[in-house]
Amino acid sequence: MEVESRESSSRKRKWERPLVPPLTLATLQAVKERAEKRGNRISPGVIVKYFDNINAPYDWLLPGWIAEEHFVSSNYKGRSRIYKVYQTNIVSFILYTCMQILRLQEL
Repeated sequence: MEVESRESSSRKRKWERPLVPPLTLATLQAVKERAEKRGNRISPGVIVKYFDNINAPYDWLLPGWIAEEHFVSSNYKGRSRIYKVYQTNIVSFILYTCMQILRLQEL
């Protein structure tokens, strides 16, 4: 867990990053292994970031799914974005469905 502190003019705030779920870590590892097998062909100047359903714009992602953003330099209006969504296997979807069924049975 990372803790980042920022100084404010009136008070000091602390921000804690939530723990990354194990299913997300497994997905991220699989995506990175796949990239290594492909030869990791990323052009110079491209910034790659990974997000899961903990991050606000991607709260629609299922558990274990991640979004990969490639920020590519552009001469037109700053930067452009390319989105990709990955998942490990059908396992994450099956797990999510089972969790939903169990929740419905509890109600």
